[in-house]
Amino acid sequence: MRIAVDARPLCNPFNGIGRYTSALLENMAQIGHDWYLYSSGPIQSPLSSLPNIKLRVGRIQPASPLSLVYSQCVYRQWLKDDAPDIFWSPRHHLPVGLTRRIPQVITIHDVVWKRFPGTMPMGARLLERLLMPAAIKQSKKIICVSQFTASEIEEFWPDSIQKCQIVYSGTKASELDGPPLLTPIGTPYVLFVGTLEPRKNINRLIEAFGLLKKQACIGEKLVIVGAEGWGTADLERKISLMGMEQEVILKGRVSDVELEHLYRGARCLALPSLYEGFGLPLVEAMRHSLPLVISNAGALTEIAGDAGIICDPMSITNIAEALVYVLTNETQRERLSKNSYNRAERFSWKTAATDTLKIFEAAMQAD
Repeated sequence: MRIAVDARPLCNPFNGIGRYTSALLENMAQIGHDWYLYSSGPIQSPLSSLPNIKLRVGRIQPASPLSLVYSQCVYRQWLKDDAPDIFWSPRHHLPVGLTRRIPQVITIHDVVWKRFPGTMPMGARLLERLLMPAAIKQSKKIICVSQFTASEIEEFWPDSIQKCQIVYSGTKASELDGPPLLTPIGTPYVLFVGTLEPRKNINRLIEAFGLLKKQACIGEKLVIVGAEGWGTADLERKISLMGMEQEVILKGRVSDVELEHLYRGARCLALPSLYEGFGLPLVEAMRHSLPLVISNAGALTEIAGDAGIICDPMSITNIAEALVYVLTNETQRERLSKNSYNRAERFSWKTAATDTLKIFEAAMQAD
């Protein structure tokens, strides 16, 4: 197959969709086929070194409104020049006006703009409202990253559910040698991983942690890893006002190697999000046998299974109770750790790559 891809997520490979696109493309390209990666701006990826990948990139900054205009106008010409068999967008949108002669496939990660619009900046929310429904209608096949996301499509676009197929995201085996670093930051800690934005519920997580510290229930610190997103500009101020500067460590964006060390050394992963279409940090944490503290929102319980303790994301007290249960009950923590490692085997990028390519083939044969 000749496969064209909207590779703009690779302009920011550190967020969830960027990591998804990079890992899935790497595994699919290793299987074979000819790949054409389209982007309005430079991409950050080692994929360009593979012999079966051709890059077509512009010079527009990814955050610029011109990126949208560029993709709408230029992709059509590139598609005409390259004559691919299929076009895949890994991030909800399709350029408007693409020829229907080329089958199109999209990946839907979530519909947070419908469920929790207030957790998104207005520009991003309007863009989703403008482009996602059209892309769902235009696509031959829809890849959903979870059963939960498929159920969201069924609720909001019931006529499109027959086009949906579920392909779970994956994780890869550890590349680190030697025993785990039990305290890579010098002290036991709870780990949070994710873009710092309102739907991740970080404020309530910090407040729950502060409650446990005030009650002297735990000795761990809280380590927050993730690129700065929208709506969390006051995070440092909140930590300061709570007097938690020595208890909450903001790591910001870290390298893949440092992130893996942090997973290996953590006592548990806490992800009490308000909404998740999948939750990639869960499977990354499970690969390192971490117990999970998760909310009952979105796809988190579907992905975590018996590896997690569930909390109400709207209740600071309930989040605190879940944390203290995992951190102070060694027998249960060991059980969750074992379950976590065993469950990680269900999530493989190689499997995801094979299944995604089958969907591309089916899209080419669809009426």
